[in-house]
Amino acid sequence: MFEVLGSIARINDEHRRGASDDEVRVIARRAGMDPRGMAGYYSARLLEKRTDGRWLCPEGRERLGRLEALRGVTILGPATRTNRKESPR
Repeated sequence: MFEVLGSIARINDEHRRGASDDEVRVIARRAGMDPRGMAGYYSARLLEKRTDGRWLCPEGRERLGRLEALRGVTILGPATRTNRKESPR
């Protein structure tokens, strides 16, 4: 999701235009998706199709911001006690 939203945002912001069909297909493949799988981004209102291409919706920008905030965060597994002594049985 970070790859898709981030790539569309870069095109929107740096080139001041929507992402083309060909660009969206390349982005989807780079993210490991079948391009048809992008439909969920539109139904979730993360992306919208305009006459000049695909644009990030406000919800998409918000989600991208949350994903950027999580970059570099390590998710730890359940706490374990490796140094505890076995209780006698």
